[in-house]
Amino acid sequence: MSLSVTHELGSMEEFFSGRRLYGDDFSQAELEAWYRDEQTAYFELATEVRDPGFYDYHALNWLHGYRHLPRGPVGRVMSFGGAKGEELRPIARRARSIVIVEPGAYSDSNLDGTDVTYRRPVASGRLAASDGEFDLVTCFGALHHVPNVTAVVRELGRVMQSGGWALVREPVITMGDWRRPRRGLTRHERGIPHRILESAFLAAGLNVLRRHRCVHTLTPRIGRLLGASCFNSRILTRLDSVLSAGTPWPIVYHPTQVWQKLQPCSIFYVLRKR
Repeated sequence: MSLSVTHELGSMEEFFSGRRLYGDDFSQAELEAWYRDEQTAYFELATEVRDPGFYDYHALNWLHGYRHLPRGPVGRVMSFGGAKGEELRPIARRARSIVIVEPGAYSDSNLDGTDVTYRRPVASGRLAASDGEFDLVTCFGALHHVPNVTAVVRELGRVMQSGGWALVREPVITMGDWRRPRRGLTRHERGIPHRILESAFLAAGLNVLRRHRCVHTLTPRIGRLLGASCFNSRILTRLDSVLSAGTPWPIVYHPTQVWQKLQPCSIFYVLRKR
């Protein structure tokens, strides 16, 4: 992506400090360039290293998200960036309908007996959905792939009905210096400073009911030693919860010291529309 001179030559300190979110104020041309780059990048990256049908986070999503929803039917569901819909499998049978917002490469029409339709996102962030269309919105690790996070969060709030629920999990650290290639990451993804993300929730009419730091940097290392998919393991996910809750220092958005890197990388939010 060819960035403007302002973005190339301007100081990055505001972004790496977490005071501003890189990409959130891009021009339309910059948004479209980012979108073209990122459109299928994660799909291509994921299929290089694993079966595209495999999903890594079922235990994590249940512990911090799904178990906090009311029992019974969940109504109309939107999954933002939900790929094949695997993240919805724990509640798919409870849904009246499922819409997955995804730029391409997937087209499954059914998930555990519930009809699935796909809608493509656009660079502006505007969602092809009516006001209050959905009872539940999920977004697990997708927002940090888009530049204009504030605009997209505002749209997520718009398409939720009053009293509706949202489950959001996003990285809240930089994930390294995004100006350089990073192993296992797409070109543009970067974490979202938690204060900026929570301000966007508030502006979109979403109240934070629960927040839990998660995905500690030590947990995947333990999982590799054990040969386990750590966030599909209830035991390792509980361990991650303890490690994350026990981290004594606040979030360091762009960690550079070794001790700063020993921290949870993400926050899981349970939200409700006012």
